Amino acid sequence: MERPPGCPLDVYNLMQKCWRWNPDERPTFKEIHAELESMTTVGFNTQENGATKILSANEYCSNGNRPRT
Repeated sequence: MERPPGCPLDVYNLMQKCWRWNPDERPTFKEIHAELESMTTVGFNTQENGATKILSANEYCSNGNRPRT
């Protein structure tokens, strides 16, 4: 599959990893989380129930963080 228009290369590469034919070659959710976190300018917050919430830029900044540049 070709990269969709407007899809960042790092997101497309992650998508391709997730679609590998052999399930053993696909990334784990932990690996996906780490890759997504490294490519975003907003943050992630692990909630009490263990779920991960993707923070908007406003939420991220209001927590005292500064966006990555």
